[in-house]
Amino acid sequence: TKDPKIVRTAGKAFGNFQKLLNNYSIETLNETIIDFHNTKNRLKTFEKDIKEDYAKRVQSVEKEIRFILDRKDICSIIVDKLDNKEIPYRVTHNDTKVNNVMFDSSSNDFIAVVDLDTVMPGSRLYDYGDGIRSASANVFEDEKDLNKVYMINGLFESYTDGYLSELAPYMTNKEINIMGQSILILTLELGMRFLNDYINGDKYFKCDYETHNLDRARNQLKLVEDIESKMEYINSYINKSYKKYR
Repeated sequence: TKDPKIVRTAGKAFGNFQKLLNNYSIETLNETIIDFHNTKNRLKTFEKDIKEDYAKRVQSVEKEIRFILDRKDICSIIVDKLDNKEIPYRVTHNDTKVNNVMFDSSSNDFIAVVDLDTVMPGSRLYDYGDGIRSASANVFEDEKDLNKVYMINGLFESYTDGYLSELAPYMTNKEINIMGQSILILTLELGMRFLNDYINGDKYFKCDYETHNLDRARNQLKLVEDIESKMEYINSYINKSYKKYR
């Protein structure tokens, strides 16, 4: 959807979900998918699979590989801050798409967050970054026309406002300071996962044609470029929204 009201409500729903679970003991949760958003480990796997070149596709995607490796330094930001206890582990949903929110058809307000099979310990930044990546993109993940791939600023603002309207008082300053980067990290992570699967011969994601994963990867890497060009604006807006709601 490109409806700012729906996107804001989705952000609000996931912010509310995390607010309600703010004091929930993460020790009682299992990691249902090990290292799901561990971008640092995903990078290590990516580099290993490039060397192995199982499907003999590496040579054809050297430009895309270089794009990711040029940004390898950001891959460890969230994970390292969790490990160093600079930011806390939280209950995370890990699939913060708009269609995982149940809406009231008459009021369009949210009723509940659904699809809870990926709930596990992590960082709120995983949920926020992936929520923005998903909700604010102009086109779907397999759009081939890269001129159409960009973040819609108004939808980024709507989701951010909805999210922080619920959660701002419960966020730490260190979480707020890397919220903008989390959008970049989670988008790069998915682009890397698509490209890694292409390099491995399309073993994980369901593909409808031979270069489907490659098209998805190029799409997400173009989105990374657009987000990078807007980082000053993104960080400024997050801080403005945070001050409004804390």
